[in-house]
Amino acid sequence: MERSRLGKELRTYGLTYADSNKKFQLVLGLYNDAWADNWNSIPVSPAEGKWITGLVLPVSKPAWARIAEWRGDPVAIVSQIPDVNKAMADLDGRLMPFGWAKLMWRIHIAGTKRSRVPMIGVAKKWRGTRVGSLAVSMVLAQAIDQAKAAGIEDMEISWMLETNHAVLNLVESLPAKVTRKFRVYEKPL
Repeated sequence: MERSRLGKELRTYGLTYADSNKKFQLVLGLYNDAWADNWNSIPVSPAEGKWITGLVLPVSKPAWARIAEWRGDPVAIVSQIPDVNKAMADLDGRLMPFGWAKLMWRIHIAGTKRSRVPMIGVAKKWRGTRVGSLAVSMVLAQAIDQAKAAGIEDMEISWMLETNHAVLNLVESLPAKVTRKFRVYEKPL
């Protein structure tokens, strides 16, 4: 557990395999709160969250999910995952009979050279505050440090809405470049 130099009130930590079930409700609550105002967002139910966790946990590194808390209250989360697409590229979609073992070895032993950050979020009550800004900056910086230590050469930060100026400003402050933009269009049938 790392402590902020600005005080003992803000603490950050990564998840572990051992505490992933205990922290499940915290992550689910933080996710649902942080994404509640996003366009087309639908809250994830506990059953859906458990299913997603069961699917993602074997191919993820729980310590790469960083959480910041202020006086025990969850403030921000940044989640980073190895790029499974790169690890599976030559398996042709076949995990049986031995493709699963190659995939696990590539992710957990050899490591991938690319990661994805699908989740950067700040709880609603902390948005626009110094604590919220510091918390999300700290966990993102820690995620970047973890990526460097793991030999990650390319980190993709994705799924940011163009109306989410706080996250866009945070990401634009990084030494990174925009590689692509996606648009979602709607047309009545």
